[in-house]
Amino acid sequence: MLPDGSALWLVSRDQDARRVLGAQLARTQPGIAGPAPLRRFPTLSCAVPPERLRLRASSAVYGVAELPVTW
Repeated sequence: MLPDGSALWLVSRDQDARRVLGAQLARTQPGIAGPAPLRRFPTLSCAVPPERLRLRASSAVYGVAELPVTW
């Protein structure tokens, strides 16, 4: 590290850049991957009423435990 702290700034800037790129990718993926199965299988639908879907109880990722579908 330089006496003026510039090396520390470069390291923190690089880490911020990776975080920003990762966040952008995370925001983009659902918009790309979400509609793809519906385009490929236009008759795809949920096989159970929405009130019967169970959410994951202990997971870092929010979502349903399982999603039964019909097509």
